[in-house]
Amino acid sequence: KGYHNMLWMNGKNPELIEEIGTMNIFFVIGNQVFTPRLNGNILEGLTRDSIITILKDKGIQVIEKDFSINEVLSAYEKGNLKEAFGAGTAANIAYIAKIGYKGKDMILPSMDFRPIGKMLSETLDGIKTSRLPDPYGWVYPII
Repeated sequence: KGYHNMLWMNGKNPELIEEIGTMNIFFVIGNQVFTPRLNGNILEGLTRDSIITILKDKGIQVIEKDFSINEVLSAYEKGNLKEAFGAGTAANIAYIAKIGYKGKDMILPSMDFRPIGKMLSETLDGIKTSRLPDPYGWVYPII
C-alpha cells in the first residue's frame, strides 16, 4: 500500500504492537515514551536498552507495556502522539513519518519537531564515535 515498513502485531491479540520490521518501536505520547514490553516475542535489542537507559537518565518517563494500535490512534486523534520511531543496531533511530490503520494515515510531525528522537540519535552517535563522553561504559578501546 505504499508504506516503507510494517508493524508486527501480536499473533494472539492482533491489536497489540510488537515491533516494526526488524526493529523495536517507540512512541512519544505527551511527555512519556512508550514501547512494547518484552514478552518473548519482541527482540531484546541492545539499542532498545540503550535508548531506555538514556531516556531515564534524562528524566524522561519510559513505559514498557502491552501497547495497542488503538492507543496510538487515540493519542493521535487527541493531538498527543508527538513522535514514533524504530530503533535497532543498523538503523540506530528510524523516524516514522506516518502510520496507516483502518484506512487512515496518522501523519507525524516533520523531522524539525522530533526533539526526543533527535536527542537519542545524536547521543547514540556521539557515544559510538567518542564525540560525546560515555557515562555508561558502553565503549571499549580496541588495541
